[in-house]
Amino acid sequence: MQTEHIVNLHKSTEKLAQRKSCWYGFLYGIALGLGATIGVAVVSGVLFYILQQLRQLPFVNSEYINNIIELLQDNLDKK
Repeated sequence: MQTEHIVNLHKSTEKLAQRKSCWYGFLYGIALGLGATIGVAVVSGVLFYILQQLRQLPFVNSEYINNIIELLQDNLDKK
């Protein structure tokens, strides 16, 4: 009789561990996706800012940088 209780308890514990594992995996996936999205946004913003600052320097080929900035702005406007 006690062995049946122990077996049932073990099965219940395994099911709970599987549910918990799935939940943690789900939350990990959400956090990873959100972190990647925020990271890309920050890096893009910094790059865009640096390009705009470089455009103002006289010794840098500003036409090339202007083309890059216009391309980025066009892509942002499409979204």
